[in-house]
Amino acid sequence: MKTRIGFVSNSSSTSFLIKYDENKFTKCPTCGHEPILPINLVDDSRDDRDEIICSDINSCYDYLNDELHYDSDNEPIQKTVNKLAELKDKLKSTEQVILLYLNIHGQKIRELRELIDNGLVEEFDLYNCVY
Repeated sequence: MKTRIGFVSNSSSTSFLIKYDENKFTKCPTCGHEPILPINLVDDSRDDRDEIICSDINSCYDYLNDELHYDSDNEPIQKTVNKLAELKDKLKSTEQVILLYLNIHGQKIRELRELIDNGLVEEFDLYNCVY
């Protein structure tokens, strides 16, 4: 898994804070195809801008909470931190929350959009504020 700590300074990348349930990603009964979980979405990416920043709810919470120290008036981050704090105790063991950066012109963002459109992934719309 590609992992990065810090900000992406490239303006052609965008961030996604997402939640998904691993139980929704099942093997195809017809052909046996194994689905790719969102946490593994960037594993085969050839684009250096596609990265997992935080791979679980606790690291997402800590990462965003740290951002508030630099920009305490940032309401979208504050709302997201509050939502994550509420979600921490309610998250099922099969549910994951991750923060990732994707190239807006790349294939992986289209794959993620398809997962969101199909209801397999929930996007936190409050997190559109990381540089």
